[in-house]
Amino acid sequence: MNLEHIKQLIDQDIYPSFFFNETNQDIEYMNVALLQLLIDPSYLLLKIKTHELNFKQGMQIDILGERYTCHRFKISTPVIKGMIISLRTMFPMTLEIFRDAYFLNAAEPSIIVDQKGMIFDSNLAFEESFGYINRVIKSLSIKDLIDKSKLSLEQSNIIQQIVEGFNFKNELIHIFDYRKVSIPTRMSTSKIYNHETHIGSLISFKDIRDKINLEIQKLMFEKLLLHMTDGAIVVNKDYQIVYANDAYLTTTGFTLDNLVDQKIKIFNPVKHSKNLINTVETHMQQKEEWHGEAWYPMIQDTYVMLWTSMYPIYYEKMDEVYYILVLKNHQQQELDPIKLSELVHKDNLTSLYNRYYFVSKVEKSLTQYPKHKQFLAFIDMDSFKQINDTHGHSYGDNILKQAALLFKQIFKGHMVARYGGDEFVVQFTLDTKKKDIKNYLKIFMDELDLFSKTLDKSIELSASIGFSEYPKDGRHVSDLIEKADERMYQYKKR
Repeated sequence: MNLEHIKQLIDQDIYPSFFFNETNQDIEYMNVALLQLLIDPSYLLLKIKTHELNFKQGMQIDILGERYTCHRFKISTPVIKGMIISLRTMFPMTLEIFRDAYFLNAAEPSIIVDQKGMIFDSNLAFEESFGYINRVIKSLSIKDLIDKSKLSLEQSNIIQQIVEGFNFKNELIHIFDYRKVSIPTRMSTSKIYNHETHIGSLISFKDIRDKINLEIQKLMFEKLLLHMTDGAIVVNKDYQIVYANDAYLTTTGFTLDNLVDQKIKIFNPVKHSKNLINTVETHMQQKEEWHGEAWYPMIQDTYVMLWTSMYPIYYEKMDEVYYILVLKNHQQQELDPIKLSELVHKDNLTSLYNRYYFVSKVEKSLTQYPKHKQFLAFIDMDSFKQINDTHGHSYGDNILKQAALLFKQIFKGHMVARYGGDEFVVQFTLDTKKKDIKNYLKIFMDELDLFSKTLDKSIELSASIGFSEYPKDGRHVSDLIEKADERMYQYKKR
């Protein structure tokens, strides 16, 4: 056993866990659950050095005011010696407690199943990836979810093994989406304990090559290019065409399936100089616009030269940057960049700026005005998952649209963006003072409260807010957003 094997074991543990190397007397690795509890391992090292944590099986330890029981797994090989320590809470664990403490904010699509194999809950990432509504998925069992016809002979007992609490790591299976389409995915499972008793399992999915995301992606690009009379294509960072509008397909003779299935790429090195390809690569890496001439493939292995205007676009659902290429012949080089920029830089649902555009503009502002104080706000709509679960995602989307109108009205003149899901960010103008921000945020909360009273009585719409200041809280946009997000969670806990 080597350190990579040990890391895999620790990552499978749903409880805070770490590996202590006895040779160099240091903590070699911590899992995500422990990192969420303690960002800095020096706190644990201090407890080890003062013998408050001495690795006795079943010993109790206080960490940040909460009692944990230590479960020790000794590792002794010629290569490495040490202990895996799993910290189990002293309080009785239920699936409800586990869900609220560890589960809801999980980034990977995940579900919880109980001892009978019934699905206890699903997170937002799962619902978005597979199209389920929470109340529907909670009426199903793991048996309903897994496509048994796609299981191999070795996997014939996998459903019963999941129910019994077997641990799997990156197991290739197929599960059904909300339309009963079978989706290939990698599944990992971990037991959930109440002390020593197995009460359920956490199941997470990744590498989802699902048709749902591809269809949503296609619909988004289709809507984006719907009214464009010029030929236009969308490519990924590898120059591969992922979408093309009718004007382009008519010009080249391809069908969309031809382009996507054959993984046709642009900027063929045979047809383009190395200098041009390097120039385009530089613009793509820096997520900048590019304008120039390029050759494009046609159906019978011929090429046509077209004037190209390339624009980066951030696709939030898959957390990727794509590039829209608008194509014209030499007589039609005039283009309305303002109109296209509006399409590329705006969030599809709320018409606010999208995350990619916000981040790029703030980073540019920090570079241009390094001596100015600059302020960001991070705003999270509270309990929004509950609204979606109870009333459906369509109803929740309508509320987000209405909230976006409030943002535009109250923060007029400042830059507002939808950061993701039910999270929004604001960059205030350079002349904004800290006391002004507090007034803006108070007005927003008051208006949001008034809006909430117009909704269904079962809905209590509120928001949690945090803000950050440049350069006090960081010199990069990622630092400022992280600090504002951190303060927002502190606000939420009050």
